[in-house]
Amino acid sequence: MAATSAISQVPADVIAHILSNLEAIEDLAVAIRSHRIFLNAFNEGPYSIARAIVKSQIPSDATPLVAALLESSRIDHGAGIDISREILDRLTSAISDPNQTTLFYVSKLSLSELAFCSRIYATAESLAYKMAAEVKPIAIQKLDFGCSTLQHLTSTEKARLVRAFLRFQLLCDLFCPPDSACPLSNDGNSEERAMENKLRFFSMYSPWVNEHLIGFFAKATFDELAWHDVDWGEMPVDNSIEPDENFWFQGFLSRGLGFLSDISRTDSYVSWARLLRLGGDLVRDFKFPSQQFYYRFPDQRFVEAIGLPDLDTPLQDWTAGQLRSLSQRGNGSRDSTESSSYSLWFGANAGRSIFGESSDVQEMDDDTNLWQLGYNVWDWDFQNTTSRRPLSIRKACGEVRSMPPPFKPDMQFNDEVMLRSQRQRSDIYLAGGCGYWPMGGAIDFGGIQGLSPDKIADLLYKWGIDMDMQINSTQSIVMLPRSPHYADSASHRQRVDS
Repeated sequence: MAATSAISQVPADVIAHILSNLEAIEDLAVAIRSHRIFLNAFNEGPYSIARAIVKSQIPSDATPLVAALLESSRIDHGAGIDISREILDRLTSAISDPNQTTLFYVSKLSLSELAFCSRIYATAESLAYKMAAEVKPIAIQKLDFGCSTLQHLTSTEKARLVRAFLRFQLLCDLFCPPDSACPLSNDGNSEERAMENKLRFFSMYSPWVNEHLIGFFAKATFDELAWHDVDWGEMPVDNSIEPDENFWFQGFLSRGLGFLSDISRTDSYVSWARLLRLGGDLVRDFKFPSQQFYYRFPDQRFVEAIGLPDLDTPLQDWTAGQLRSLSQRGNGSRDSTESSSYSLWFGANAGRSIFGESSDVQEMDDDTNLWQLGYNVWDWDFQNTTSRRPLSIRKACGEVRSMPPPFKPDMQFNDEVMLRSQRQRSDIYLAGGCGYWPMGGAIDFGGIQGLSPDKIADLLYKWGIDMDMQINSTQSIVMLPRSPHYADSASHRQRVDS
């Protein structure tokens, strides 16, 4: 009671000032639900408080992207491709003067729009911290550039990752809608205009900044589900296929930051199964996020503009002026040609042409390990070292390219084991079961729901397996193997709570 009385004595303008300094609109919602005095102070000036929070929360260099996302979140793909062009035009102008963009947009937004801006930035920021915690320690271990980088996430690294996630959401909004949201057009020029928009999207930033977008989407959760979930039993999963070639994985990614955030916040198999549920709107392959990345290369017009001899001219043969012409306003001050991000990108690609029409473009598929480690995202300290020399970086990058994939799942299965699992899961599904099915030899119904003992006995008979049936302490039906062959593989079991 004393505490309640004390807070009630605080002047309304002081309470309003406290609310204006909260970190996000989500925190404001929590505050005004917690005590009437916060609600009363908010009601006296809701717009000024919400605007102050958003201005403080979102850095000026991120505001153009957030403003573009506010527009793209409401885009009607049936209205035509020119809508995307208009959004990109406004983004280009906003990047030229981000401070003006902050004042213009924030002053005109409704409360719901301010809440959207706060939420989308907070999501990108949260993903940046989680991605850094997962990837950076491994990058430090795997990448030997002869210099050091800080273990924690620096402000520059955070800005790069947040920008990459915001751009990824914009890419999904503009170019990766589900088929149901994008009716087929009879306009013969639509494909050409779409290509121009994609080139425009990437040309606002330099090639080394565009690489920040690639490779940060680990496939482990998808693999876990596709290998073990009964509903996925009929879907062939080749664990050697890269994420950018996987139909289902790319379809899930096209959902954007909300999907990535949900996946990053759960470690429960049941939750994964809900998020990665089969069915729903499909996205055709030409609208996969990975397909859009092919437009990140400068096109042939750039060759003529800067005076290169031909498309196949490697970076190491460019003049200093030609290299500087790659810098774009979207880079900001952190990613100029003096940055470590540029130095690493140049060293990794010095012997190549960077044009999509060149003969070297296929070689860039070999850079998956570099991209997954975020090789040019992290701040490497090149001062007073010789490692900034392109040849040294090129050698180190070559070693990383030839390494085993850094984020491959620990469990690997041969084709015979995977095919047997797919058939067993298909049979379980047709018998009315669902849930988790181990792979690698163990026969364990502990993660399966919906099957009676008789149904399980029928399945075992069909598979030609002679097993004893017991009931464990959680009342899950578990099949314990008699055969020494199965007993040896019991250590491969992966169990979940039913």
